[in-house]
Amino acid sequence: MPEGSTPALDFVNNIKKEKTKNDILSFKQVATSLFNSEKVYGTKSNSSGNCMNPTSGSLFSPLGHTKGAVTAVSSISSLLNKILGTTNGNGYCYSAPKAWSFTVPVSDNYDPTLIPVGGYSNFFCVDSTGATATLTASPNGTICSPKTIEIAPTVVN
Repeated sequence: MPEGSTPALDFVNNIKKEKTKNDILSFKQVATSLFNSEKVYGTKSNSSGNCMNPTSGSLFSPLGHTKGAVTAVSSISSLLNKILGTTNGNGYCYSAPKAWSFTVPVSDNYDPTLIPVGGYSNFFCVDSTGATATLTASPNGTICSPKTIEIAPTVVN
């Protein structure tokens, strides 16, 4: 085997991961479409981050939107169904009327019996500011940032 080769299975798994990331990146376009229709990313916040049971009227819910937003809501629902179908429902969907973030774990296998001990260690996130990030912990709000613990700075004399 040539020195610079990649095993076929690794190549296929990397393609799966990149395809999922590309699908997540396309979420910004469908979210912007809803914003253009309703002038907000939904009238309600989805502060729980739950993608599978989002708050009605939030960006991630197909319910509670104006009639003029049907096309945008349909596009959002289709894309979410595609991505969350791939990830076996694993994802984080935070939204407020003026901001949102959408994050899924990065893996080549989302089989619930094969989730790594301690959970996933890499997450891909996109948010309403246009930021994209690979995170080492799941987010907790409408921006792509991991959960962190604040530590007081140490003063050195």
